[in-house]
Amino acid sequence: MGKRAADEQQGETDILNFLNEQNRPFNCQNIVDALSPKNKAMKKTLVQKCLDGLSSRDEITCKEFGKVKIYLANQANFEIPTDEELREMDASIESLEAERKKISALLSSLHAERKTLSEALTDSELKKRIEGLNEEVNRMSKRVSTIEGGTELASKEEIQQASKNFDKYAKVWVDRKRKCMDAVEQIGEGMEKKTLVVMEEFGLETDEECGVKLNKKSKKVEKL
Repeated sequence: MGKRAADEQQGETDILNFLNEQNRPFNCQNIVDALSPKNKAMKKTLVQKCLDGLSSRDEITCKEFGKVKIYLANQANFEIPTDEELREMDASIESLEAERKKISALLSSLHAERKTLSEALTDSELKKRIEGLNEEVNRMSKRVSTIEGGTELASKEEIQQASKNFDKYAKVWVDRKRKCMDAVEQIGEGMEKKTLVVMEEFGLETDEECGVKLNKKSKKVEKL
């Protein structure tokens, strides 16, 4: 195998791996800038040839917008959550949040009761009652920490699955939003139009315009 053929083969491998790892759109020059520091052979001519070869075999996807060509990973290789899976995730998160609030309220009540009793009982009664309350407070504190830590509630499997599902679907949400905006910006450059103008022409709406917001900290999909 000659050097040119070897460079092309290695170039296709590097580009395919890069697009699959990043999973967002790039133009030819973006890929040259990203890969040339590690591989000096990745000049624009070679990269374009590799992109043409990969897209002709459907190993990657090519979208043309005027004079601009945008390349991204073949989305058939990635798992996309269904609406039903997203609804199940939301229900699990809401259930856990309700349980956490319930236990936190009970814990506050126990602290208040302990304070009241400490002011009214005799020394011996106080000691006995406080010991019992301390045990109850410690038990409830552990339950609150368990819920907030996301390790175990009524079912360890349910907690783990809910957390896993949220992280997976939140990542998909963010990735898809980023890919969409990257593509819109690339299209805008090719059409010489502002991003907002392109979005209006294609009928695209932001999360806020759809009345939803992804809160990764509280692990909830909030309605605005």
